[in-house]
Amino acid sequence: MLAEASAMNAIPGQCLLCGGPPPLVNGHLIPDFAIRRLKKDGTGFLRSQDPNRRVQDGVKEPLLCEDCDGRRFSDAETSFASRIFHPFLDGRALQFDCSEADRYFIASLVWRAIVSRLRDPAADDADYLHEDLAAMEDAAGRLRRYLLGEERYPELEQHVLFWGPDGHGQFIGLNAYLNMANDLQIVGSTERLYAYAILGAIVIASPLRMPAGFDEEWRGGTLLVPGGRISAGQTINDRVFGGILATRAEAIYKSRDSMSERQRAKVRDTFRNVDWERLAESRHGQALIRDYLNREAIEADEKE
Repeated sequence: MLAEASAMNAIPGQCLLCGGPPPLVNGHLIPDFAIRRLKKDGTGFLRSQDPNRRVQDGVKEPLLCEDCDGRRFSDAETSFASRIFHPFLDGRALQFDCSEADRYFIASLVWRAIVSRLRDPAADDADYLHEDLAAMEDAAGRLRRYLLGEERYPELEQHVLFWGPDGHGQFIGLNAYLNMANDLQIVGSTERLYAYAILGAIVIASPLRMPAGFDEEWRGGTLLVPGGRISAGQTINDRVFGGILATRAEAIYKSRDSMSERQRAKVRDTFRNVDWERLAESRHGQALIRDYLNREAIEADEKE
């Protein structure tokens, strides 16, 4: 078995979950069902954080052996995709009963985000505090034992938030980010640290290091508890988390300004075959239109 600080102390090539020997699977960090859905609902192509690079697949890393990557996680992923993810994106359901499989799936997602970051804490110029790294190590160890069936679920909150494509306000690119992204991050501030994932209009958040009383900011019907229920239309009052999402969304939105002419030509070629009526009626199209109108309003206010 691995030591508690699995991602930091693992033997090279060893499965970070079960401790099994090589070979490891170069598996998706974001589940494949979310990647396929994003491509289906959009233009069929994805873009990396670099606006000049078009990609066909999500980020992959060799974290798990074949047994853990496939058998151990697959049932919970399938359950979440069929019961919550696709029904919400299809507009077929806005309220969902939570199951232990949902909790297991989200725990696996948060665990993957943490161990991936612990393998290279300085990636993407991240600047974690000592307290952040300690919180990640602790959460990774406890989640690992739960995922292996060695312990009950630890005292880590998991929140599921459902987003629409028509958010108004001083937020540049936020609708597109929250409805058209597949993202997995460990981010925070001086006193706070969050693991969060965006699965095309569904945001999963797990507070890892928070000040006392933070839970009052998250009591808007977002907490996942097996046997409970979560619904669209929730609210949270954590301005730090909201600011983190808005800042990342704006950075991605503005990165398009640096797109090369060659890539712009590829985008134009792609859109020549787009069904514009279908796109305008889709969640993606509505998000893009609302972001455009929001930016127009912001620029108009700045001119006054």
